[in-house]
Amino acid sequence: MNTTLRDLLNKIFVPDPEMRISLDDIKNHAVFKDFDFTYDMRDRFIYASAPYIPSEAIYNEQADRESKEEVVIKPKNILAALMGNPMNDLNAKQTE
Repeated sequence: MNTTLRDLLNKIFVPDPEMRISLDDIKNHAVFKDFDFTYDMRDRFIYASAPYIPSEAIYNEQADRESKEEVVIKPKNILAALMGNPMNDLNAKQTE
């Protein structure tokens, strides 16, 4: 754990409330030196940038990007669903 963070936590978790660090002192602590408290959380969420998505696939993601979904032709009525789908049979014969 970082020594700066450890210092802040040691000042927060003090049993005596009189000796405990105040909220203003927490905001001014070195842990939050790059944090701007003037923005509220709503604005941070609205104006946040999108996550980075790499252009190259990483690890096993390559298989997911290159795989193609199989198109299944659904039967148009209940009889076709019960008796079999002739469109799938026709497509299977054409691909063989």
